Amino acid sequence: MKLKLFFVPKIDGNLRKVSLSVGIGEYLIASTPSSLSTWALGSCISVILYDPFKKVGALSHCMLPEPPSPSESDNKYVSIALPNMIHDLERLGINCLNLHAAVIGGANIFGFSGKFDIGKRNVSKAIKILNEYKIPIDILDVGGNKGRNVVFLLSTGEIFVSYTTKNIFRRNLYGRALNYRSTTP
Repeated sequence: MKLKLFFVPKIDGNLRKVSLSVGIGEYLIASTPSSLSTWALGSCISVILYDPFKKVGALSHCMLPEPPSPSESDNKYVSIALPNMIHDLERLGINCLNLHAAVIGGANIFGFSGKFDIGKRNVSKAIKILNEYKIPIDILDVGGNKGRNVVFLLSTGEIFVSYTTKNIFRRNLYGRALNYRSTTP
């Protein structure tokens, strides 16, 4: 059973209250009937891993693709969090071959390019690691210039995504807001 993605204008308040919230640099593992959520993904990404047979899954909120030095082991980095999530799931008896993945986020909020496009680099790193572990990616909702909120229901494998604002504001060096009109998600 593959993961299923639904776009909603706003995350339901009751669903938000009962979900386990994952902050920046964290991941959580849970089983049905729990739900996992993360909020305000900009260039950050959320990687969701799900075993549809055991209805166990994990959700991360990663900020950067990899640490500046090999000695760092913080889960805010995709290259650290994703292998940690997979190993923790395996320790719980989850077969890596049964996992399905979703990668969500990685927006380019400020229009940077090259090495400064952190969102794109986060997504690339996640895809590379998932491919190394041979975990199929069912959902890839990445890029654009809008933030995202995510709720993942473990009982059904459903993922609800709401985009944040229609207008993205960026401040110049003098603190004045520059208005950017975004296109569709």
